[in-house]
Amino acid sequence: MCPPPWSPITSLIVNSQNEIEIGKEHEKHTFNVPTVVSLPKGLPHFPIVCNKVDKPYGVVQVGLGPKYEARWID
Repeated sequence: MCPPPWSPITSLIVNSQNEIEIGKEHEKHTFNVPTVVSLPKGLPHFPIVCNKVDKPYGVVQVGLGPKYEARWID
């Protein structure tokens, strides 16, 4: 997320608005700055949705388990 030319100021500008829903109640969290979302095992969550984008940006998803597991939430 460091557009050329890189500088500490430009590296903090995301130019997008993203949203994630967490928990069975679908509690919405919106962010427009570089953000790390860390969720404990078993917490229901839904994909990160991009509501607005002015410049390209990147997303990295990291799983720490030995294999990917997903369960459907009613």
